[in-house]
Amino acid sequence: MSNLVKNNNILFIFSFFSIMNAPDLLHLIQRATFGLSPADAVRFANKNTNQVIDILFEESKKFTPLITQKDKEEEEEAPKDRKETKSEQDRRMMMKENRQAIRKLNTQWLTQMMQAEGQVREKMAFFWHGHLVCQPRMFNHAVQYVNILREKGLGKFGELLLAISKSPAMLAYLNNQQNRKNRPNENFAREVLELFTLGRGNYTENDIKESARAFTGWGFATSEFVFREKQHDTGEKTFLGKTGKWKGEDIIQIILAKKETAIFLVKKIYKFFVNETQTIPNDILADLSKRYFDSEYDTGRLLAYIFNQKWFFEEKNKAQKIKSPIEFLCNLQRQFDITFDNTDSLIFIQKILGQILLYPPNVAGWAGGKGWIDSSTLLFRLRLGGLLYRVSDIDLQAKEEFDVQNKGLMIGNLKKMKANFNWENLENYAKSNAKSQKNTTENLEKITNNLITFFLPYSPKNIQKYLDTQVNSTQNNTKTDANIRQITLAIIALPEYQLC
Repeated sequence: MSNLVKNNNILFIFSFFSIMNAPDLLHLIQRATFGLSPADAVRFANKNTNQVIDILFEESKKFTPLITQKDKEEEEEAPKDRKETKSEQDRRMMMKENRQAIRKLNTQWLTQMMQAEGQVREKMAFFWHGHLVCQPRMFNHAVQYVNILREKGLGKFGELLLAISKSPAMLAYLNNQQNRKNRPNENFAREVLELFTLGRGNYTENDIKESARAFTGWGFATSEFVFREKQHDTGEKTFLGKTGKWKGEDIIQIILAKKETAIFLVKKIYKFFVNETQTIPNDILADLSKRYFDSEYDTGRLLAYIFNQKWFFEEKNKAQKIKSPIEFLCNLQRQFDITFDNTDSLIFIQKILGQILLYPPNVAGWAGGKGWIDSSTLLFRLRLGGLLYRVSDIDLQAKEEFDVQNKGLMIGNLKKMKANFNWENLENYAKSNAKSQKNTTENLEKITNNLITFFLPYSPKNIQKYLDTQVNSTQNNTKTDANIRQITLAIIALPEYQLC
């Protein structure tokens, strides 16, 4: 029992899971954050779901920008845009430097998702990245974009939308830099209406044309938003039934005044956080959209309300969502406190699984759902835990990148991924209600049950019999640590581990 005495809090874990419904806790944590860690199980001991929710949101109040001073210095040294270069060779060097910097930002943001205390903030920023979709071409633009999502993601949606709409990353991505009086570019205006706010069927083609005129003159210089008044169409525009000499800010306010915007956003939020396979019930949709609209689109308040509802914990909403690659990777890291010797491993895993932060496939984002799984990605998911733990040879190659802007995102293909697992907290948790350190049948059953409860949203049929076969070779060991690792690796290789 000496290992348990080192941390008395571990002793509370079993009583915690006895008092609180373990599937409810796992469901809440997996949806609101990037996964339950052994440390989470300790600090949430003897707390109900309402208390856990309060803790999660309190921890997410603080915002710290992602960029470091070293990053700022590197940004200042890097070329800013094509017109500053003197030759084609300079342009290629600039593109290479930007890819390298964005690759670093990708892993920095991913590490923040994995390790940051403010998990709800990071999860919400990840949601908005899949909704307010953008693929920044310049590193300094990418940093701004990510930090806007992280800073404003739990606040008022209107403030987030305006900030993202004025970000150089979005203005460049959706061509509003070319949107000028007498030559309107409708790309940005179209996506704002179709994908970001109202959704199809709630506006007309004329509304797109008129709002595009309102956004004329919106552009950027280096890293700052610029309103070029001489390029702005000052004439009257009729948008969603309202006529005036509208500017871009006016268009956003008119959109926010439409209740259809709240309905559209609530459907997306419900699909991501509650249930991606079933349509939101009409009564819940009406309740949530009214609350969201009446609160002036207070996203944090809406999310906290959702997590506190009984219907959120209904069985139909559990274990029906396939973890996205980012959620899967973050979940794995939080459970094992994995560190990688080479951060290229993180890029490689994202490429193999089909979701790379800051590199969405198009403005509609990732399709998600069953689209995450095919024969190769499922096999890699099931093998990943073992590959990382045993530093096994990798017999898969990342798909060739056909987007010229993305070429060179990762240098070559990895032969091995060296990762370090911190087993101590998990082992202490697994042994928390064992009577001794020996491999007695009773102890092994308790340890196995602890691990199943910790890792899986539900217990598959005959799982105990299956896991028993994983420890036969070490039945005579005097300590249980080897068994814990064998059982754990067997559990995370199950298809059920892909669900949340």
